Amino acid sequence: MSMPGFTFTLCAMPGQTSGAAAAGLPLGHMAWSVGPGPALASRSVGLSMRGGVMVLSDAGFAETGQRADLAAVGALVREALSEMNRRGFTGLLCDFEQRRSAALETLIGELAPALRRQGRTLYIPERYAHCGEACVLISTAITQGSLAGRLREAAGRYGGPDRLFLDVECLRLDITLPSPGNMGRRLSRAELEDLLRERGGQSFLSEELCARYFTYRKADEHHFVIFDDGSTLQKKAQTAARAGLAGGFVLYPEVEGWLSSL
Repeated sequence: MSMPGFTFTLCAMPGQTSGAAAAGLPLGHMAWSVGPGPALASRSVGLSMRGGVMVLSDAGFAETGQRADLAAVGALVREALSEMNRRGFTGLLCDFEQRRSAALETLIGELAPALRRQGRTLYIPERYAHCGEACVLISTAITQGSLAGRLREAAGRYGGPDRLFLDVECLRLDITLPSPGNMGRRLSRAELEDLLRERGGQSFLSEELCARYFTYRKADEHHFVIFDDGSTLQKKAQTAARAGLAGGFVLYPEVEGWLSSL
């Protein structure tokens, strides 16, 4: 169930693409990473992997603190563009989750104009927004305020909603109250299901956070549990579409059971 003007892209590993493709949504192919050098590293992928977005991870990259080798960065950019041309990719997602790196800042600074010249889109984490003209990823993993407010603030900061793309992080958090500085404990699916079962499955929708929640008490502690399901993904998409965003990325394994909601 897609929202008018808003489209989810499912990010999947090579072994997951067949299942993800059955949803009929664009795919983000998680098969490339930045290795030492920096250099482009890839999993074993066949030429049948075509269309969608190239996902570039920093999982194999270690920051040395030294100035980036511009020749190596240039070679990585050229190799990435070659892969994109060969496979008909429309854009590149920088899935950079480690702490901010000077070398990766340089890489984004080279990728941005190179992709723009080819009419392709570069998607970058918010902490790298200063590095080049690209679509900035805005995380949905918020536990206070509102998603609509977060998107308005980001649009004002980064040049409008057309420069934003939703980074959907499915929540399953157990937060002990009061919670100054407490980001909560991540719950497994089984732990969340057990807690819900103990409460008879009752939970509530937060219109502001676009997430479901419930509270419980254990010993002398009060707990606030916040989580996502198919209905909250729809709510996030509706909120983002009203804010003027065109789409968002979500991990296929996290939403495999909710594809009808996308």
